[in-house]
Amino acid sequence: MLEERCRLVGLIGIGGIGKSTLAVKLGLQIQSEFEVVVWRSLQNAPPVEEQITNILQSLLSGLRKEMAIAESFDSKLAKLMECLQSNRCLLILDNVETILAGNQAGQCRPGYEGYDQLLKRVGEVRHNSYCHQTSSTLIHL
Repeated sequence: MLEERCRLVGLIGIGGIGKSTLAVKLGLQIQSEFEVVVWRSLQNAPPVEEQITNILQSLLSGLRKEMAIAESFDSKLAKLMECLQSNRCLLILDNVETILAGNQAGQCRPGYEGYDQLLKRVGEVRHNSYCHQTSSTLIHL
């Protein structure tokens, strides 16, 4: 993953097989490659704007940077991508299945479409970071 500069990796499987445990082991093995590591659980299906604000605050704190966090979703997402593009970050999102639509592979539940935008941007935009998800967890490098 590090050699090929992956931006987004997903661990997918049935519950209880160890996806989160594998993500923890991976995170511990590669954390020294990153300036900051942020691990967030989506277990209680938090609203995407709240989660992005929380992730941004953690990234900025870990990078010892001060930056105003805008109010709009698009501005928050742009700031997050700016952080990921200018810094080497590891972002792990655990329990991603809680925001997914059960009957439509790869799509979010109604009201959680912002996560679709987040994952799409992380996967498509060039940056120096990494994101990991399992369905239970998502990791972003």
